[in-house]
Amino acid sequence: MKRYQVVSAAGLPDSLVQQEFDPPPLKPHQVRIAVKACSLNYRDLMVAKGGYPRNDTRPITALSDGAGEIIELGADVNRWQLGDRVMVNFLRDWIAGPVNETALQSGLGGGIDG
Repeated sequence: MKRYQVVSAAGLPDSLVQQEFDPPPLKPHQVRIAVKACSLNYRDLMVAKGGYPRNDTRPITALSDGAGEIIELGADVNRWQLGDRVMVNFLRDWIAGPVNETALQSGLGGGIDG
């Protein structure tokens, strides 16, 4: 599998490196997605320059915006099926209600891998 990682604060394209990697095993409630579309947003550029005030982690798998198809299901997943088309949730740990600091630290491509 391939990923693009931001490895420095040199800005694009110098801070972005394509890597081959073995994805970790899925946790029971996770799904794996084959990304079919993504976009590079201004925030992603800020992360690559080192200018984003929150979620400034390196190395970090880039991007916070994408859509794709489920290609693998965790053992306890029962609301999704292989082949379902999905999009990512930018703040992984914010499902509903007021946004808190924990949710803000879970921004894809900044606080956690995109």
